[in-house]
Amino acid sequence: KKYVAVGKYLKVARPRRLVFTFGMPQFAADFDTVNIEIEPDGDGCVLTLTHEGLRPGYEKSTVNGWKKMFDALAKALQQGASGRTISKKS
Repeated sequence: KKYVAVGKYLKVARPRRLVFTFGMPQFAADFDTVNIEIEPDGDGCVLTLTHEGLRPGYEKSTVNGWKKMFDALAKALQQGASGRTISKKS
């Protein structure tokens, strides 16, 4: 299944914080807010993601979706990400 996610950046505070709206129009017309904070930790970092405004009943699928995204991010980092865009809506 192919899903579409849309949103707008609300705050970009490099390299520590990113806040954006998040919506999936195929499921609902409203938007949630996602806050990502990145803190240094030794040679790496700790990323904390907070997803606010979830509609009741979407908690499990949202957690599964973020898990898939973090798994893909880990794979890209292990392989040495090229910095190229792999998906884009025009």
